[in-house]
Amino acid sequence: MDIKSPIMMRFLRCHICSKSLADPVSLNCNHSFCKSCLIQYLNQAECRDCPVCKKELPKETPGINIALKELVDAFAGRTQLDKIRNQDVVCRKHTPSWFCVDEGIAVCEDCQHSLWHAGHKLKRVKEAAESMKETLRSKLQRMEQQLDLCIYADEVYKDIVKHMAKQRATTERRIQEEFEQLHQWLREEEEARLTAVREEEEQKRKLIDRELDIIQGQMLALENSIHQIEKDLKQDNLSFLRDSKHKTNRAQCILQDPQVLSGALIDVAKHLGNLKHRVCGELQERVQYTPLILDPNSAAGWLVLSDDLTSKHSWEVDVGDRFKWVIGVARETVDRKKDCYLKPQYGLWSIWKYHDEYHATRQTLTLQNPPQRITVELDYEKGHVSFYDSRNMSLLFQYEDSFKEKMFPYFNPQADTSGTPLQICPSKGSQAGTNDIY
Repeated sequence: MDIKSPIMMRFLRCHICSKSLADPVSLNCNHSFCKSCLIQYLNQAECRDCPVCKKELPKETPGINIALKELVDAFAGRTQLDKIRNQDVVCRKHTPSWFCVDEGIAVCEDCQHSLWHAGHKLKRVKEAAESMKETLRSKLQRMEQQLDLCIYADEVYKDIVKHMAKQRATTERRIQEEFEQLHQWLREEEEARLTAVREEEEQKRKLIDRELDIIQGQMLALENSIHQIEKDLKQDNLSFLRDSKHKTNRAQCILQDPQVLSGALIDVAKHLGNLKHRVCGELQERVQYTPLILDPNSAAGWLVLSDDLTSKHSWEVDVGDRFKWVIGVARETVDRKKDCYLKPQYGLWSIWKYHDEYHATRQTLTLQNPPQRITVELDYEKGHVSFYDSRNMSLLFQYEDSFKEKMFPYFNPQADTSGTPLQICPSKGSQAGTNDIY
């Protein structure tokens, strides 16, 4: 013990007061100090850093290192009474009148020496209790608020899970329907092409059968002539010379040599050449391409979308004879689920109809012929948002501004009793142009 005592003394002493650690606290940098010494140092210092290595300290002073405290007390020979004195929060014999904020204990002036709390922050018991209660009330209120938020979030997520299940079922059904339409069309196309091959085979088979009938008739005539000539050749000379002219005429070949018809085979190249490419081309011609797809997750709650997510919205919009509508573009940050001010300073560039009047920001539009279809064009680089009558592309109104974030289509069908929806005007087989709008 004597050999280790100097080492233990250096290890168990405070780096500030150079005495044995009292109520030691240990920092993250592994340097230890008396709690009162560290508090006094921090109160006098201009910054919160370790007195030894100058490493930045956390905002809250760490608690007493119990293991190190027991080691120091054992090495210093402190009595068990001292431990009890430091651990007791409230004196059991007297009514304490002060509370040590630094050590978290009630101070009894009859049992404790004032020097034990030198440099500590002391408060009256009532004041300290009220202060701590107020802190706890504030924390309790915040915890209750957090609990309410957690309960709300829990309910929202449960609703989301239920809604996702409906979304999945609906989406699966729509995917199956879409692919069933494709499968049906492909089956019909396959059958049509198989039928074309069979019909070509039938037509060419009939042509070949007709040629075969002719050739078979020629074969029969030739066989009869050959048989008769062979019979004549077996006659004696006098008999052979009788009716020689008739025999000579019979031997004359009056038939044309048979020719195999060209193109009699099935035109395989016509049926199989680039088959997949041609089928895909025909499919693209038949399938409507919509350059704008709506996101039901960002649509207002009262807005009903069609199953294909295209009705009521498009760059070329069929407004028909509706009494009310709003169309235009909006900044990405605009909350499109809420009512929005129809002004550029609020992130919306639009025109709208209210009964028989057409409006843009701060003005009424005078239109000779009410448009049935309206085309919206966005030139991001030039800062133009233009609205045209789709019939003749005459300009209805144009905004000039500068854009610094993504832009998205904005549509509001309004509460219209006409029963006519805003309807997308799709383009067939096109995948370029307005599908990327920024």
